[in-house]
Amino acid sequence: MLRSVRIQNFKCLQDTGEVQLEPITVLIGKNDTGKTSFLRALRTAAGVALGGRGQRDGLAELVRRGTQIRNAPALHWHLNWSDPVSYELALRVVGSTEIDIDLERVSPLTEVAGFHFSHASGDTTFVTGDKPPQKSHDRLDMVHLTSRAQNHDTRAGAVVDHLQAISDVIRLVDRPLAETALFLEDLLGEERTKFDALEQALCSAFPDVKGIVLRRRTAPPNTPRKLAFRVSGGEIIDATQMSSGVLAFIALLIEVFRVGEAVPEVLLLDEPENALHPRRLPMLAAHLRRLSDTAQIVLATHSPYFLDLFPPEAVRVFGRKPDGDVVIKNMAELPLVQEWLASGNSLGEMWFNIGEDRLLGLASDEATDSE
Repeated sequence: MLRSVRIQNFKCLQDTGEVQLEPITVLIGKNDTGKTSFLRALRTAAGVALGGRGQRDGLAELVRRGTQIRNAPALHWHLNWSDPVSYELALRVVGSTEIDIDLERVSPLTEVAGFHFSHASGDTTFVTGDKPPQKSHDRLDMVHLTSRAQNHDTRAGAVVDHLQAISDVIRLVDRPLAETALFLEDLLGEERTKFDALEQALCSAFPDVKGIVLRRRTAPPNTPRKLAFRVSGGEIIDATQMSSGVLAFIALLIEVFRVGEAVPEVLLLDEPENALHPRRLPMLAAHLRRLSDTAQIVLATHSPYFLDLFPPEAVRVFGRKPDGDVVIKNMAELPLVQEWLASGNSLGEMWFNIGEDRLLGLASDEATDSE
């Protein structure tokens, strides 16, 4: 499990500090307070670490505006898993747009294996097994992590496995129908019992839906089947004619019922409640809890109804200081939260009535009331 993350100078995130993560972590905050940037930063770190120089193209535009980048890291990530193993990557801008590695570290540098690269010295320190640390002056034109993993560096290999299993940032309402149909076709052919369970879960959430239909296409050959649904009365409706709520929910169920290597280790979701009626949010939360048995989930939401379905310990509150810096706090540690809950109110009510700024101590009562 990804235990904590620290992100510096990524878009609006100057320095998140060490943000602790849970099996399900819920991010709340106003628009433009960094929730989606936080999700995207996790995915970007994985892509850069695994892809080398080719994945660094265009990163300069993600550097936080106003960042002092001369002779200092422009982008900085620190990801800490519970193995224990951690990965630190810092990039710097060379010239106007090119990104290069400033520092890269897999730690701890003892026990089994690890390495530490510093651009300042140009040295890489390697530790393997019980051997003493060794320095190399060979500068690899790629991220060292992948190279070390290929050379059977145990800790580097563990980090590569973790990073490969971080999902893209997923908006359930945006999942392409062709991708959904292809997954369902594969599940039907390989794991029929899981397909049946997925179908039953969908029909339970939407009683008017009576089943999933995968229509064969006649041309061209080997084309994936077309997704449709059987509804009350026996009529078969093409997926393009179904409500966005049905399509968003089946997109979630795809994540729940994934099998084998397709299961992500960390699933990043942006506003999964979109297009769903508030009464269906408990079903959404129940499926997420089921999914969290096999995958860690980090999600951003704008729904106070959805927030009610999670404990305060799982919630991270995002806000902005007057100077624009982003603040991220554990909701369970905020003074007003326990007072509010002790009065019999829910998290959603508190969030709606008090607001993030007052919870975080960034606004007075009068300022909050006037919003």
